[in-house]
Amino acid sequence: MTIQLISRSTGGVAGNGDSGFVNPLIGLPNPALDWQLATDANPFSSDGTKVLFHSKATNLAGGTDANGKHDLFLADLATPV
Repeated sequence: MTIQLISRSTGGVAGNGDSGFVNPLIGLPNPALDWQLATDANPFSSDGTKVLFHSKATNLAGGTDANGKHDLFLADLATPV
């Protein structure tokens, strides 16, 4: 098994804000409820190469993200940094 940081910029820099998994069954959850994901739904694509997550980090999308809200991201786990 390989552990991989998914909340990162295209340059490989770690996200500078809270991040967590998105539950596809209920949408964007409260980050404190991420533990529900283990029993509710799977944020990974069927082939395991992509994962859906949310983040308040401002350095993930390129440019400035100053709205203070969680944004959704689809990380490609098959693409190296």
